Amino acid sequence: MFGTMYVPTPPVPVPNAVMAFLFFGTIGAQAGTKDLLYFYIVFGSVLGLAPILFDMATKGRDKLDYIDTVTVEEPAFDWLGPKVQILIGLAVGGLLVFKIATTGSAIVGSPQFGIFDSDLGNAVLSGAVGLVENWVFFGFIGPTAYSFFGDRFGSRAFGALVMVGLVTAVFLGYHSFRYGADEAALASVAFFGFINAVSVLLTRSLIISDFFHYFNNFGSTIFHVQRVAFQ
Repeated sequence: MFGTMYVPTPPVPVPNAVMAFLFFGTIGAQAGTKDLLYFYIVFGSVLGLAPILFDMATKGRDKLDYIDTVTVEEPAFDWLGPKVQILIGLAVGGLLVFKIATTGSAIVGSPQFGIFDSDLGNAVLSGAVGLVENWVFFGFIGPTAYSFFGDRFGSRAFGALVMVGLVTAVFLGYHSFRYGADEAALASVAFFGFINAVSVLLTRSLIISDFFHYFNNFGSTIFHVQRVAFQ
C-alpha cells in the first residue's frame, strides 16, 4: 500500500482507558451530560469498527492498520523524534493553558462537564473527550485519506493536500453544529483543524496534536472559558 500513515499515538490500552473513564463519568450524571458522554463513547468506537468496515468494503485490497503503537513513522525532519515531540507538546500545551487563563479565549470551545465536585476532574474529563475527537479526525480520517488518495493517484503531495483539506473540512463541519453560522468561531475551528492536520502530516504522529487538543479542552474547562480565539 501507499505508505500508510496510520499509526499515530497510543497503544490500545490508552484509548480503552479513556473510554472507561468516559463511561465512569456517566455514573450519576444528569441525563443531558450522560447522553453527551455516551455519544463520545460511540463516536470513539470508530477507532475499532471503521478499519474493519473499510476492509470489508474494499474486500481487503486496502488494508488499514489500527491505532496500536507509539511508533513515529518517517517524520518530515529527522530531529522530530518522539522525545522532541513530547517536549514540543508539553511546551505548546503549557503556553495554550497560559493563553486561555490570561486572555479568556480558547482555540475551540469544549464541553463544560459538571460531573465531579472539582474543576480539575471536569477539566480532565473534557480533555479526554478532546483526545477521542483527535483520534477519530486526525488519527483515522486524515491519515486514511492520505493513504487512500495518495495510493490511487500515486502522489504523496496529492494525498497530503486531500488529507489536510478533507480533515479540516470534516472537523469544521462537525463543530458547525455547535457554533452555527458564527464566522469568527468557525474560523478559529478551521485554524485548529488545519494546524492539527499539518502537525500529524509532518510528524506522522498524534503526539503534538494530542497535547494541543487536550490542553485546549483542559484549559477551557478549568477556567470556564467558552470564547474562542477569533471572537
